[in-house]
Amino acid sequence: MKTNNQSLESFYYGLDSLYWVSVQMFISDIEYKSESGVFWYLTHPIQMVNLTGIAVSLSINSANFSIQLDDGTGIIDCVLWYTDQMKVLQNPCDIKLGDLVSLNGRLSYFRDLKQVVINSYAVESDPNLELLHWAQAMHLKRFIIQHPFEVDPSVKTQLTTLPEFKPQLEKSPYLPEEVEMIKIIKSHVEHIQSFEFGKLGADQELCNAIKTHLDKPKMTPQELLLLIRKYVRILVKEGFIYLKNELTDLHEVISINNLGKELVDIIKNESGNHGFGYTLFDIIMVNLGQKKSFCRLGKIPVKRMLDELVMKDLISMNENGRYRAY
Repeated sequence: MKTNNQSLESFYYGLDSLYWVSVQMFISDIEYKSESGVFWYLTHPIQMVNLTGIAVSLSINSANFSIQLDDGTGIIDCVLWYTDQMKVLQNPCDIKLGDLVSLNGRLSYFRDLKQVVINSYAVESDPNLELLHWAQAMHLKRFIIQHPFEVDPSVKTQLTTLPEFKPQLEKSPYLPEEVEMIKIIKSHVEHIQSFEFGKLGADQELCNAIKTHLDKPKMTPQELLLLIRKYVRILVKEGFIYLKNELTDLHEVISINNLGKELVDIIKNESGNHGFGYTLFDIIMVNLGQKKSFCRLGKIPVKRMLDELVMKDLISMNENGRYRAY
């Protein structure tokens, strides 16, 4: 079936109820679109699944165990990362080859393969549960074929009137000439990774690129400095770079090695403070606000980094949007 809705803007996905629940489905129906980084079930964007099948492969190590699950329609890798409680067990994995396994988990994409990061699982003793899963999955499939996900035009109109939606609905909040300047400075900064602002303002390669682009060969150093400062602030606002050291005006490109590491540490600490469990996004933001280097970051770049950490399986997110670090 053609999935026309796969061009929908990502901020509409939350209007689909299937996006927020674990979907009872067949492995062969899980579709991943690399251009959007989103999983789809026909016309519906999804994040989590309920699967039932036979464990046809098993791998166990000190940090996790993984199985290949075969439900008769396809095979998918499934991984469970050990909690602190599981790590002390002599044998944290009770699955054996050939077992019938039901599991719930979050879809991810790792090393060019679809996989499920397991939230919970059960080894089933009753083979009829596989038939029950088939019946429930087929029933849901018939329902969603009859009810494709579509956003009502009137809803779109209402959303566009909300101030918080306007920046997302526009291709860019900046003028075309500003977009080009952002690209020039972003490309230069991306190459050098970290910089002190004073030295960046005196960088001849960057200054010449700006003069050439603006066709203003006689720009003064002061004019260049003011212009560069403007776009450095925009890059900070957009979450591409952050002010690492206020005294030296040292900036650094945001990456997994800095912001990502900080977020993982915050999540680990919060889990330790409150016992085993998942951490709310708002609690992560409060903790990050107490870090001098990252206190200026808004929610969008933080959420973007959390999504990247989830995709790389460095942290997990449950169905309630809470996070846990391994």
